[in-house]
Amino acid sequence: MYSCRFNFSSLYNWMDAKAHHDSIVPMRTDGVRPIGNRRKKEANIREEADAIICRLYETDVVTYHKDGRIEVRLDGWVSQSTAAFISAALEPTSLRHNQMWITATTGETYTGGWLALDPNEVNTFVRTGSGDLKFLNPTVTKVHTVNRARTNNVRRQYKPFLDYIKNVVKLRGEFEGTNFKRITCSTQEYKDVFGTRTNLIGPAYPYPAYMPRKNYVPNMKPVEQLLDLATSTKNEDHYKAFLWLVRSAGYPLINDKVYAFWSYANYLTEHFNNLMLFKHRDECFDETDAPVGEAAKDNYANFFYKYR
Repeated sequence: MYSCRFNFSSLYNWMDAKAHHDSIVPMRTDGVRPIGNRRKKEANIREEADAIICRLYETDVVTYHKDGRIEVRLDGWVSQSTAAFISAALEPTSLRHNQMWITATTGETYTGGWLALDPNEVNTFVRTGSGDLKFLNPTVTKVHTVNRARTNNVRRQYKPFLDYIKNVVKLRGEFEGTNFKRITCSTQEYKDVFGTRTNLIGPAYPYPAYMPRKNYVPNMKPVEQLLDLATSTKNEDHYKAFLWLVRSAGYPLINDKVYAFWSYANYLTEHFNNLMLFKHRDECFDETDAPVGEAAKDNYANFFYKYR
């Protein structure tokens, strides 16, 4: 479990923040006021005009204004340490489903719960008469669900190729077991089909296996090319698509790095379905608003990265 302690009491409003700021003796070396532990200068507090700013590393995370506004910024840092810092300064904050959530309300009476913070914009709050934290510009959380009827219509386009996968897996399973040896761009069978410059035929995957770097852009071109072969009526194209699929399923993308594994037969169909859903995501998924106050998880968020 990740633990982060900043060792200072929560700051209810500007007056609390101002009093805490004034109580801290600045460091003699650089004038920085550590907000908690004096050995952790990366967490500090300062005053600018009518604002008290709580800073973590290079980000002004929580700013208290004299007029009552409280601003929270993440600057893209959706991390455990940032969540712990906001929890210490303001209200309980949690990192769930790769998103930052804070306990707040959207009305004068407490009708809130977990509300999502925008990672790239300024999130603005005020205190209500009852002392709750009111979110003035909450982010509307979207979740996706599979539309079964439209997905089945899409899947019908690929039924001949899905049957081809099952038949090849069944045939090979009788002789070589359930896994396929790794296929790379240097595999002779792969060269025979795609030519000598097979390094130009990249693996097709819809999204990384784990959380990617910020602004990740998956490559759509290999996905479309493989699926075009899969919809062909020619057996040689199905064979090409199958080899490409085996290679792709054995190359999961983890944090922008490609790792090679053997492709298991039961994963080939799953990988192909993911490629299909990725290409046809606008047809296969419905987007709805998550219930307010619930830290909702979008099980299909990975399919909606921008692509180049």
